[in-house]
Amino acid sequence: MGHSESGLFPLEAALTNSGGTKGLIDIEPGGCNATVYTDQQIAKLATVPILVVFGDHLDTPTGLPGFSWQSAFNDCKAFIERVNAAGGNAQMLYPPDLGIFGNSHMIMNDKNSDQIADLILKWIDENVGLNKVAKR
Repeated sequence: MGHSESGLFPLEAALTNSGGTKGLIDIEPGGCNATVYTDQQIAKLATVPILVVFGDHLDTPTGLPGFSWQSAFNDCKAFIERVNAAGGNAQMLYPPDLGIFGNSHMIMNDKNSDQIADLILKWIDENVGLNKVAKR
């Protein structure tokens, strides 16, 4: 699991050695390298379930030149499309799609953080839980 600037670390770790990796979770990453990763790297990442989580603050200014949360979100959506096109299982958890609002970049500190954690745990159970691992 990675957050913010360390959001790419899980992806990079899986590219280095995905042997012990059961699933990857990126919370509010600064991007997902959709156009940076080669087809070979995407194929390797497609062997591991991936969840990307964003809050509902995509229009909030970051103060960083040339960077916006909306562009990071769009990059991660494009990354998910590439992974899934390669036969993978990558998903976006965007709480507003579920009618859940009030999440900032620090989603783990928000008032509804338990609700978001439950959604992440549900994803783990459905995609990388013991039953899923045993079926591989």
